[in-house]
Amino acid sequence: MSGLMKELSIEAEEHLRNKIYFALTEYGFTQDDAENLADSCDIPWKLLHNETTDKFTAIIDFGHDSFREP
Repeated sequence: MSGLMKELSIEAEEHLRNKIYFALTEYGFTQDDAENLADSCDIPWKLLHNETTDKFTAIIDFGHDSFREP
């Protein structure tokens, strides 16, 4: 499970950095500046934790019997 959580955490961080990038470009930053800022900023632990937990919960829910065909 810890390998899965680490992978989900990496995906979650990428997802959050992409959101930051797009928000900065919409605000008027150049693509290069937005990418540099998104890559270098600290992601708050709470946001990363929530995003990772949401991804993990979705995987667990998908594997649950209630989603399987009878």
